[in-house]
Formats: sequence, C-alpha cells, structure tokens
Amino acid sequence: MMKSLLDREIGTQPSYIIRKQVIERKLESFQLSTLKGFHTEHGGPIMTLALDNVQQRYLLSGGADAEIRLYDLGKNTAQLREPRITIRSKKRELKCRNAGHEFTVTGINWSPHSWKLFTTSSMDKTVKCWDSNYMVPVHTFDLKSHVYSHAMSPRVRNGLVASALGDHFIRMCDIRHKVAVLTLSGHYKSVISVQWSPLFHNMLASAGEDGTVRLWDIRNPLRCLVSLDYTNEGSPTSARNVGHTAPVNGLTFTHDGLHLLSTGQDNTLRLWDVYQGTNVLVEYGGELVNKARLCVTLALTKSDKCIPSLVFHPTSDGRILIYDLFDGTLHDRLHGPMSSINCVIWKQHNQELYSGDGDKRILVWRSKVEEQENEDVCVEMNEQDAWSDYE
Repeated sequence: MMKSLLDREIGTQPSYIIRKQVIERKLESFQLSTLKGFHTEHGGPIMTLALDNVQQRYLLSGGADAEIRLYDLGKNTAQLREPRITIRSKKRELKCRNAGHEFTVTGINWSPHSWKLFTTSSMDKTVKCWDSNYMVPVHTFDLKSHVYSHAMSPRVRNGLVASALGDHFIRMCDIRHKVAVLTLSGHYKSVISVQWSPLFHNMLASAGEDGTVRLWDIRNPLRCLVSLDYTNEGSPTSARNVGHTAPVNGLTFTHDGLHLLSTGQDNTLRLWDVYQGTNVLVEYGGELVNKARLCVTLALTKSDKCIPSLVFHPTSDGRILIYDLFDGTLHDRLHGPMSSINCVIWKQHNQELYSGDGDKRILVWRSKVEEQENEDVCVEMNEQDAWSDYE
C-alpha cells in the first residue's frame, strides 16, 4: 500500500489503483456484521428486499407474513435499526387505510427514478402501487392469479409493470392509467421471474417452472424473440429449448444490459449473451443449492475500474456464494446462523450486502476491515463518555 501511495505521488501509477486495492481488500474479508443489524419484527421469513435507486438510503422488506417494512439506512449507522414504518397485513388490520397484502409478499420494487413510489406483489393475486410519502396504496391491480414476482420498467414514459403469474402468463400493467394493457403468452407452466433490460427498454426477460428462459420485445407480444437453450444447439424459438433442466426461479441483467444471469432448481447458475442469445458456458461451481419455490433475488456489483464484477447468490442451505461473474471463480462463502437465505441486495455506495432469510431476519455483511474500524470508533466514544462521567 505504501508503495502505491508513493507511486501515485510521483505520477507513475493512476490514482484509482489505490482505491481498487482498498476495495479488493474489503471484498476479500466479508463477514457478518456484529455492529449493524435490524429489528425486523416480521412474523415469517423475509422473502424480498429493495433498496431505493436514487440515494440507496431507504430499504423495504416484504415477508411471508404479508407485511412490509421501511428502514432508513441514513440513521443509526452503527446500531440496530428499527423499522420506520410498518404496513400490516389485511388479516391483522382490516380497517387500516394503508393495510397491505393478505398473503406472502413476493416482490418489492422502488421506482427506478424516484423514491416516492414503489410497487409490491403478492400471492393474494394483486400488485399494489404505493405512495412512499404517505405509505398508502394509490392503486391495486387484481390479476386473478398468484403473482410470483414483478418488475418495473426503467423507461419513465411507459410506466409499465410486468408481473409473473401462476396461470402461465405475463401481464403488463400501466401504472399511469391504472389498467392492464398487455398479456404475453408462451410459458406452459407458472412464470416465476421477470426482469426488464436496462439497455433495450422494450426487452423483457422471463423464466418459469417449465425450465425456459425467454426474451421478449413487448412491441410484438404474440411470440418471444428467443427461447434460450443451454446447449446452444436449438433454433432461437424452438419449443424444445430449455435454459435449465428444472424450474428457473431467478433472473437478473448485468448493469450494462449485455448479459443475463439465470438460476434454477437444477442448482446451476448460467450467464447468457443477450446479443447472441447464447449460453456463455461459464462454470460457477457445484456448491450451489437452490430449492426455493418462489423467486430468488441475486445481487451484482456495478463493476468499474475499481470494483470487480461479482455475483452474490443466496442458497437454500444458509450460505451466500460470491462468484466472479465472467470466469465463475468462487471467491468466498458467507456463512451465518440461518437455515436458508431468500434474497440479497448490494449497496454499492459503501460496499455492504443485506440478506433476508428464512429465520425472519435481515442481516448485514461487510468487510472485516470496516467492522474493526467502526468497533475502534465505538470503543473510543465509550471511553470518552466514561471520562466525562468521571469528571
């Protein structure tokens, strides 16, 4: 490190190299935080987490108890965070005007461009749009089928929400006009996961219980653009193509939109080239355990000169596996006191990871380096308080 500082000062090394070394050192020593945590109070497993896209300050959690909680990450930086607002289930607060869902919350999404609006989906067959200032639903879409997940379009003008339904369809709802506008048909079993491309605003990816991973152009809803084939042998729209040999329960695009990740109950993680519609054939190792029946949320770092491309994959046996996105190297295995992990979310601003598990907890994972630095600060503050009391 001292050599890097010297090289930077004399101009023989770019300044970003030191930041890269610091971040790599942090990522190599990830552990469960003992200084940060949450009072979750959920009555069931945590099923989904969402961090606002603007400030990365507000965290939403949704549980199998049908309840939703909002946390302010800008406060209580080194202690247990209390939920700022709790939205009760219909069963618990029938007369409450901001009562939430009746059954398991399967998805939460902040608006891509604002923290004033978020959406939720549930096994009660509805998708709700919420005003986050007042935490009340401004509209409820009754979709007549179990909603396994949903995704908000990154395009401001169209205001579309895509929902993965148990009746084999994908339903598009327009939150501006409060109507369902489009239905995509192609899966022959329940659709479990949907994701919008951040690059091609009319492209949607879907995956389901039939083992297929499909790419759609919503301007042509009659058939999918391509059904991905893990063998790279089938024709683009062949009915025989499968992305996995078991139900596919998780999807995420890379931040540049050039690649798509899928995970399935065949315990495999696959990377797809979106342009070519092909399996990139990255081997992510044989330690993955994915038996989740609902949608699994993966997390990706937003790579640049300093931050490597990493994938955080929660597992059904209580671990988080950290892979290199493009070569499949297993960098680390995070272990904690939980039976299963359902979702993870990455906070890019300060390189922290949040996980929701089957034991009703939200846990914080951060580098051992920062944990030690914060612990030293806490000790120093306690010592100062002790001297003040003595005086």
